[in-house]
Amino acid sequence: MINERHKELGMDSYKRKVTETAKYLSTRIGTGPEIGLLTGTGLGDIAGSIEITNSFAYQDLPHFPVSTVQSHTGRLLFGRIKQRPVIVM
Repeated sequence: MINERHKELGMDSYKRKVTETAKYLSTRIGTGPEIGLLTGTGLGDIAGSIEITNSFAYQDLPHFPVSTVQSHTGRLLFGRIKQRPVIVM
């Protein structure tokens, strides 16, 4: 019954897409992040505090939504802040 409900909600497709995106990133970033930061408009300056090791345009990531806000850079950043691995959106 649960599997039928998941199919009805499109969860199988969603899970497959998330898994594909995660695999794409994991083959390119090396060490996974310990901390995730979601910055809003006006908080993008945090990027100056990050030792960036990888940067990906949202449009280049499989199944990833693209930012439509003109002032957003639309990049997923991986790096370090004070030696701690981070991911920043």
